[in-house]
Amino acid sequence: MKDVLSHELAAVPPSLFHDDGNMRKTVKADLAKKIEENCAEVHDLSQIDNHNDTAYIIDGMAILQSLKETLFNTYDDLAKQVLLRIKFILSSQLGVAVVVLVFDRYDKHNSIKQFERTRTGGSSGSPQTHAITGKRTVPNYRSFMKKYANKAALAHFTCSYLESHLPEILSADKYVILSGGYNNVELVKIITITETSEAEDLNSSQEEADTRLILHAVDLGTQFSRIII
Repeated sequence: MKDVLSHELAAVPPSLFHDDGNMRKTVKADLAKKIEENCAEVHDLSQIDNHNDTAYIIDGMAILQSLKETLFNTYDDLAKQVLLRIKFILSSQLGVAVVVLVFDRYDKHNSIKQFERTRTGGSSGSPQTHAITGKRTVPNYRSFMKKYANKAALAHFTCSYLESHLPEILSADKYVILSGGYNNVELVKIITITETSEAEDLNSSQEEADTRLILHAVDLGTQFSRIII
């Protein structure tokens, strides 16, 4: 056995790389299960004593993917549905003072995530198939969302729309953070009722929204007693 193990058994470590040399993507669901084993299950979010002492962090692409096509016709209609969800969260009885919308990035073409998209039949290198303008009719939504360039463009459009319309629904004690959805994908903006500013200390080169969710949770944990993700 010692002699057998002294020889190379694979060109690359199979735990880290596929046979073609591309990096292997880890199974995040396995980590989630381990974490859940050590956490109590909560079925209902309760109110807290301190008003406006909760931060609510959302995966932006998860919201876009969950939208029902029957609720919108144009891209403006689509972005308005996201605005209405944010409004609902802020107006809930959960004491939410800030909503953070974090989008995936699609600009890193040599990353583990892009390799995985290609392996699973995705089209990470294909160009955008539809020009996005507010009054233009949204095509077949599920087909549209299969193209990663389309997702990136839609994230940018949604952030631009929200930046323009969020002040209409915000009060002086509430604000929204938009992360990863702009053409400059490291850009993070804070939207209040009176102004829009950049949060340079929250800029991140991390590709996945899942990773940057933790960055925002840690940052907001210094200001709020409860973080909902």
